[in-house]
Amino acid sequence: MTKNTITTSEIENQIQGLVLKALDREVPSDDIDWDDLPLNSILDSISTLALVTGLEDTFDVVVEDEELTEEMLTSTHSVAKYIYEKLATDTH
Repeated sequence: MTKNTITTSEIENQIQGLVLKALDREVPSDDIDWDDLPLNSILDSISTLALVTGLEDTFDVVVEDEELTEEMLTSTHSVAKYIYEKLATDTH
């Protein structure tokens, strides 16, 4: 799958896995109501760092400190939107 063909839905599915990994949880994604899960209230500083590292490694992007906002970490959907836009504008 290339950067040009990945959808926000596919990105969101990968982010869900990264969130579970960052939280060190092995819960089936289907058992979680991702629409009502506020990431910014369940991620501590260590799990946020793990998530950002996972995003950078998985999607080959750099998440700048100033881009790491509470709004961006609201939900897996908001993170997926951020990554999708980052991939669309990234030129490296």
